Amino acid sequence: MEFNNLDSGKILKTIRKHAGLTQEELAQKLFVEQSTISKIENGKSTLYAHFLFECAKVTGTQELVAEMLFGKEVAEKVKELMTTSNLPTQVTDN
Repeated sequence: MEFNNLDSGKILKTIRKHAGLTQEELAQKLFVEQSTISKIENGKSTLYAHFLFECAKVTGTQELVAEMLFGKEVAEKVKELMTTSNLPTQVTDN
């Protein structure tokens, strides 16, 4: 699947807003600068897959990301796998 920087920026912003986070709060969870989040959201930097999946993990939005990228059917499979496995659905600060 291919999408441009503006598309990926919209995806990141949707994830962040869904999680109720500011750019600064998301940046802190990902150990990056707020400007990195801003640049991606504004289409000035590339959102790489590993960063996208880490964002989904730390915000608990794996289902949302799966649906945005692959459609509802895949998102439902992700939800099923998450509820039947011992995988963490969200990273917490300890």
